[in-house]
Amino acid sequence: MLSDCGSALNKPLALKDLLADKGTIFEIDANFDDNAASELFSDFSSDDEENPAKAEVFKSPWEASFDELRSYMVKINDNVYKKVITAGYDNKPVPRTACRVTVNYNGFFEKETTPFDSTYLRGKPFVFTIGQDDVLEGLNEAVLTMNIGEESQFVLSYRILFKEMGCPPRVPPKADGLFVIRLINFTEIGDENATDGLTEEARNKYSYVSEKAHAIYLNAIDSFKSGRYAAAKNAFHKAATALEFCNAANEDEDKKRNEMLIKLYRNLAVTYNKIEKPNRACDMCKELKRLGNYHLDCKGMFQEGKALALLGDYKNAKRWLSKAQRLEPNNIEIYNEIKNVSNKEEKYKESQASFMKRAFGVINKVEEQEEEQLSPFKEEIKVALEEFKTNPGMAKFSLPLSLNEGEIEIIRSLAQEMEMKMVLDPLHRSGIDGMGEGQKKYFISKD
Repeated sequence: MLSDCGSALNKPLALKDLLADKGTIFEIDANFDDNAASELFSDFSSDDEENPAKAEVFKSPWEASFDELRSYMVKINDNVYKKVITAGYDNKPVPRTACRVTVNYNGFFEKETTPFDSTYLRGKPFVFTIGQDDVLEGLNEAVLTMNIGEESQFVLSYRILFKEMGCPPRVPPKADGLFVIRLINFTEIGDENATDGLTEEARNKYSYVSEKAHAIYLNAIDSFKSGRYAAAKNAFHKAATALEFCNAANEDEDKKRNEMLIKLYRNLAVTYNKIEKPNRACDMCKELKRLGNYHLDCKGMFQEGKALALLGDYKNAKRWLSKAQRLEPNNIEIYNEIKNVSNKEEKYKESQASFMKRAFGVINKVEEQEEEQLSPFKEEIKVALEEFKTNPGMAKFSLPLSLNEGEIEIIRSLAQEMEMKMVLDPLHRSGIDGMGEGQKKYFISKD
């Protein structure tokens, strides 16, 4: 496994570059997301793991010959013998492909009391992908026999460790190893390219597409949990598109396809909210409504409420959140989000009142002046727009109806200079909301 034995002497032996930074595994805050996307990685460490209090953590559990130890173990194959110390709590097997595992382990050579390699000594668990990363073959083989939460001892043959030559002087020839491994967690990482290469006939059949779409879905979940939100978004869309354009053979297949599409669009809403694109999150909620039973989709309504709050539509945000709360009245996340939106709304109203006071004061002055004397208006409005832009509690700001064309153009120009937009409000039209015929209502948007 280690081709350069000389360079390996000062490195852990389980991986060529094990001391290199492998990156952080992120815990996601999906806020009331679909179970798959909101599944958190286990807490990787306990006090004992981060700060081992006892030397026993690093001491070999067996100091006699490995032949004697094998007599107390179960033979998996000629290269792997196993003894379970602590049973796992999940009987789901570790997939042989497309799976990322997280382990803690100590590795010992025969009749040696201290480990030649230890994640505990390095202070963090080891994360690798089954069958893909540059790890010892024996570590792959051992982990494939384990369940989450399990701790086991393995005697692994030199044939799946450091081979016949070993890596002198640190690793002797034909060196079998005793590994004490705890499987913390594993995550199926799927395949973002699962539908690539399907024939046109296969793409049209749900029976062919469903398994491939699920593999892409798993890849999207893995990307999301790793903080790669753009990749997650693209994979969710790819899976949804594959399912939308295939044909179900019967009612049962159609039901299963819709269930999968609901998961995909719901997770897309989560992802778009995460990357602060609430308009697109709302589009995903429209797809959920199209698929039916949205009045029972607590998670979908929660995400729509979050999206509308990001857009500054606090009234409708609270409406959807309240509907979600009626379905799950004891859900603390919904309660906290309603409270958060109410606080934002209050701050928005205070900022709006201050802004309007300034804006109307300037407008009233301008009405008493000639049209060419708009300079004071421009300066005052510029200050007010700068206040709005730097106020994180305001997503948009509605302009008064009393503005004339000259004033509108000044505000439009200033907004453009500040990289904001003046938008015609589609929700307010002539003849409604107190607006006269021909009147238009605008708002300033930071997007």
